[in-house]
Amino acid sequence: MLKEIENVEFLDIGPKFLDEKGFLSKEMMPDTTHPSEKGHEIWAVAIEPELKRMFGKTD
Repeated sequence: MLKEIENVEFLDIGPKFLDEKGFLSKEMMPDTTHPSEKGHEIWAVAIEPELKRMFGKTD
């Protein structure tokens, strides 16, 4: 499993792209594969705390 490999992290941010009904929003991924600009913003906000933790950064 990946969790057993040193320096491998997994962060499930998929739910952040879903609408209130649990569907993939066209606003987030217009082609259902690639994030839109808004999708990239949500992605960045979602992973920032984990990246800071990994690199030992604090606010």
